[in-house]
Amino acid sequence: MPIVNGLGMFSLSDSEAENSTYWALKAGFRLIDTARIYGNEAAVGRGLHRAMDEGMRLRESRPRKPMIMRKSSWRKGSSWRS
Repeated sequence: MPIVNGLGMFSLSDSEAENSTYWALKAGFRLIDTARIYGNEAAVGRGLHRAMDEGMRLRESRPRKPMIMRKSSWRKGSSWRS
């Protein structure tokens, strides 16, 4: 498995999650770890969009590093038995 610089979103406020996502992606991080239970997924999305709007392209023809969005889930609220 390759070594990937990553950043976890646990216990971050919305503004911290958005800014951390943005700056991590700009710095070359390619793994963002989040979860619904953290309550900051929308902020992570805003940080991702902000980085993309400013030139970080996820889809282009030149070679690029892959980006990984890892989402943890808990059984409560995420299964058909909830």
